[in-house]
Amino acid sequence: MTNGGFVSDRTVLMLESRRLGMKRLAIIGLVLTIVGLFLAVGYWPLTTLSGSELAAAWDGDEYAGYPVGSRVTIHERILNVDYSSILGTTSLLLDDGNPSLTISILVRGNATGVVRPNDVVYTSAVLQEVTILGISFQYWEVSTPADIHPSWPVDALFYGVMAGGVAILAYAALRKK
Repeated sequence: MTNGGFVSDRTVLMLESRRLGMKRLAIIGLVLTIVGLFLAVGYWPLTTLSGSELAAAWDGDEYAGYPVGSRVTIHERILNVDYSSILGTTSLLLDDGNPSLTISILVRGNATGVVRPNDVVYTSAVLQEVTILGISFQYWEVSTPADIHPSWPVDALFYGVMAGGVAILAYAALRKK
């Protein structure tokens, strides 16, 4: 026996092991919280373009800085969905934050069953150019409605990681010593 005969070596080792376990648990909780926060706040802005970024790149007749054929991922709230049976395309009006400018993307096919106004979606689009009577127009095109995805499952995962980290931190902090 050590510690003046009051506590055995085994008890000291068990208490030390429990203390280290709580430290590890707290570190895991902190890491998950920070990773979840980074994903929830930083993932979309770092990896995608918003409607306002597309509006900023539009200089009146082309998207400056984006050559024809550029592929980007767009993450934005949809304001309006219009299907044209004549053209066989769906126009998605993006929330670009500027009421005097309209930024839309075209989807080949009918996407009205996939996306509705006020949905927040992410999709991959390619910059296309068409010339009619000598006038060129640029537009972003999504190849199929299946390429449009709601962002809430990804957002839920990010917030879930963060909430899990907070729960682990709380457990580690409030557990009896």
